Amino acid sequence: MSPQIISRHEELEALKSSLSPRQPPPPLETSLRQIIGQHSFQEALRRRPGFWSSEVQNVLTQRTYHSNDGWNSFEHAHRLALCALQRRVQRRASAQWLVALRALQEVMDSAPPRMGELFHILEKESAYSSRLTSMENIVSLLMNPPGTVARDVTDVVRIAREIVELRYGMRAIAKGQHVLFSDYGIEIAEGDSDPRIGDAIELYDLRQSQSRLHIGAVLGAVGSIRAVRDDPETDLAVTYSTIRSEPLIDPTEGRLAADDYHQWHPSVISLQRLAPGYYSRTQEANIAIDAVRALLEVSLDITQREHLGQISKLWSRYGWTSAPRSRLYGYLTKRLLEAGHSRLSTNSAIAGLTTYSEPIIRPARKSVIIDLSTATGALQDRHIRAVDGAEANAWGAAFEKHLQSQIDKTAHRPPPELRPLIGKKIRRVDRRVLTDIDAIAVLDGTLLLIDGKSYPSTEGIRQGEFTAIRAYREKVENDTEKWKRNCEYIDANRSILPVTIPASIAIAGIVVLPDVPYVLSGAATDRVLGLYRACSTTELMLRLTT
Repeated sequence: MSPQIISRHEELEALKSSLSPRQPPPPLETSLRQIIGQHSFQEALRRRPGFWSSEVQNVLTQRTYHSNDGWNSFEHAHRLALCALQRRVQRRASAQWLVALRALQEVMDSAPPRMGELFHILEKESAYSSRLTSMENIVSLLMNPPGTVARDVTDVVRIAREIVELRYGMRAIAKGQHVLFSDYGIEIAEGDSDPRIGDAIELYDLRQSQSRLHIGAVLGAVGSIRAVRDDPETDLAVTYSTIRSEPLIDPTEGRLAADDYHQWHPSVISLQRLAPGYYSRTQEANIAIDAVRALLEVSLDITQREHLGQISKLWSRYGWTSAPRSRLYGYLTKRLLEAGHSRLSTNSAIAGLTTYSEPIIRPARKSVIIDLSTATGALQDRHIRAVDGAEANAWGAAFEKHLQSQIDKTAHRPPPELRPLIGKKIRRVDRRVLTDIDAIAVLDGTLLLIDGKSYPSTEGIRQGEFTAIRAYREKVENDTEKWKRNCEYIDANRSILPVTIPASIAIAGIVVLPDVPYVLSGAATDRVLGLYRACSTTELMLRLTT
């Protein structure tokens, strides 16, 4: 579960065996280097007077925005900017955009803040271009880039930069802050906001950075093929990650490796080790997940074949590869039918690879471009969850079970005499039900009582809606405060437990969630044995294994 930093030379060499040596860049990169040095491109990135388009200015006519009304105004402006971007991307085929954008990322060594988000927006929206192209045209784009590349790239970057700024404002408003809309972009109105909010956002960002394996981010970055090939769990999947996001590598050694090798490399992971509970999924999600897994498996075979030509070797530089459409679809169909899926559901799953919210394969007439990066993220994103009802309860129970199973793999697993506490319903002194204990661990001479909360990520939370974020934050804070009181009651009345806890052993409690929670300062951010009282599965496992 937790990443272990590689510092020994032989282990780093093992990872290098899955990397490709650096080669001279294609002419497209040389052309893009010239583009990013031009004044027009630099202006597209810079916050300056006249930064906003007229469409956005017509919607955002006030100076200060906050609460639900402010979020709705920003969301309206955001939709208009997205529509403008979607019109621009029709100039080229989606496969051409992916090739150009990945090459652009390769040459932008010192990117402005939030540039990663900008590229994410561009890659997602450009996938919906209705134009088609051929592999010959893609090769031509790489080897003989046309002069129109400068205009097209600059235009879409300018609009995406505006979208990034709007989303920054929307997230700030959703978390409770007031924002200022000016000619230069979005600023936080410090004096008008609750001072705790800025601290909460800073803490949330720090915790996300330290966890490194938060949802939908660097799923593949959990080890090289050699590192986990002997995993005793059998539900393995191929993924792709980069040296830049690989937590197994010390950053200094990673930079040295990047001097000689391209960034992208394959990994093999166990889906059961993504995070406790993520492995549980509804039956409807199985076909979508199996389709992505099969695609990544055939991609590994493609990337390891040297005879497929120059284009197929570019996966290690850009995180994409190509394959003949008929051969690829035939392989996927065979694999999914062998897995027991019907032909109808198989066809739907394969079609979904091109129509997913972030399409994984992009058509190029007789061939397709396979986006290895997006496919890796889709493995986790496609673990669809019910929000309520029996399926939601089943997922919650599975989360608690997997949480304890991960703890039991560490040195802090509970001894046999304490295991009767797991899942036990605890009653007050007057016999009224107090709570049940989902999981336990023993850490630094303390019995850690764990309340597992498998809150689903709703569409409102994913969209960053003001009311959804506030409701989620308040729910985490209230449940954490309640669990703190319950654990204090148990500590003061140990006789209500089904086992005897010696006085020499302290009792403390934490709430564990699938992801890092956004909360204000209070019980949820109290420190308990080096953990926040409300923490993520990754934070807990990092604490138990390092």
